[in-house]
Amino acid sequence: MKQQSSFSGWDFTSVWAFKPGVNDGYPVLRAFHEFPSPWAEGPVNRAVGLKLVPSQLHSKYTQPITRAEFCMLGVAIYEAYTGEAITERATFSDDRGNVDIRKMAGLGVVSGNDGKFSPDLTFNREMAAALLVNLLKAMDITLPKTPTTFSDKASMSGWAVEQIGQVQAAGLISGSDGKFNPQWSFTRESAILLMLNLWDYLNK
Repeated sequence: MKQQSSFSGWDFTSVWAFKPGVNDGYPVLRAFHEFPSPWAEGPVNRAVGLKLVPSQLHSKYTQPITRAEFCMLGVAIYEAYTGEAITERATFSDDRGNVDIRKMAGLGVVSGNDGKFSPDLTFNREMAAALLVNLLKAMDITLPKTPTTFSDKASMSGWAVEQIGQVQAAGLISGSDGKFNPQWSFTRESAILLMLNLWDYLNK
């Protein structure tokens, strides 16, 4: 990718931007492409460049991520880090043949209820924390059990408190003004940044 410093005088705030895999690394007009929020743009582009983001998720960055989409990111980072394709499979009556759901379920990262997965349900922050811990376990990495210090612990679901403490201590998910905000929606761009944090954690 070309460097922004090579294009002196260009407006990279509202007119131009770089997008991995597009225009041979040269700037593109923002008006003709979809980009993440300004705070997420750099990290998202880096994750895309590392091939941690499936092409289906290269858009609609600010919309809530679904369970099926999170599985896509989970498979991408697991296979990139281990260098091996996931062979395990578990199926659900409503998984629509989605191989990423079946791979993540086969590893025990995700589960269903009464034989259903509900692939279109969206995530909140505490769900993302729990699934991240499960994904690490599938890689044979167990995070230390560390109590969370977020001030809104009382608003966390009981099943998620331990996992939130684990990802907080590992520096994988941060809060805002001392709060975790467990029920807040988890967007595509937030999930991509989470996987990039995980990638850096695994490769440090």
